[in-house]
Amino acid sequence: MKNFSETYYGNKLTKQQHKANNIWFKEQIENSKVKNKKLYIPELRTYFDFDGEPIKYNYIVSDLVSGRIA
Repeated sequence: MKNFSETYYGNKLTKQQHKANNIWFKEQIENSKVKNKKLYIPELRTYFDFDGEPIKYNYIVSDLVSGRIA
């Protein structure tokens, strides 16, 4: 996968923050491989596979409190 941080956070972070974020992401992907689990990042509402690619699901997520579709 190309740079995770730049893809998902764009201009919101400094170069140093992007670098740290990319290192963190790689470490988390490696940990997910060891644990045989998908990586979920709540802020992005996205799961990532063992290659660091986003996983697309074909279902609707709804907010149970408000009843709105997310």
